[in-house]
Amino acid sequence: MQAPEPIVVQPFSACGGRSEEGGNKPSLLELFHEKDAVKMCAPMVRYSKLPFRMLVRRYNCDVACTPMIIASSFVQSSKARDVEFTTCKGDRPLVVQFAASNAHDFASAAELVAPFADGVDLNCGCPQKYTHKHTQDLA
Repeated sequence: MQAPEPIVVQPFSACGGRSEEGGNKPSLLELFHEKDAVKMCAPMVRYSKLPFRMLVRRYNCDVACTPMIIASSFVQSSKARDVEFTTCKGDRPLVVQFAASNAHDFASAAELVAPFADGVDLNCGCPQKYTHKHTQDLA
């Protein structure tokens, strides 16, 4: 059995505004047009970090999602961006999930991750108590 390639982690600030190409991986739209069934790993609080996403990709997961990220913190703090969002060359296609209580924070956070992700997801109903103040105005 061949040893897996090492994972080079790219915290948000280390990317320097450039995206790393994900090799020859198809875009999200191409996946849905090419396959009868697209295998996705849904976002899971605290578990969908980069090491877990890379593990599920080894088992033929087509699309992976980040854990939910609070958009207002992500926009306001470079430290939050580096802690909450890491990726690497093989982590594509990737969907980044945000919780936001207003459109401006969501759009700003989406713009920040756009070069490094293939899609964004807005969480409008997480049952986790700590998210209620970040999502209560969405319903």
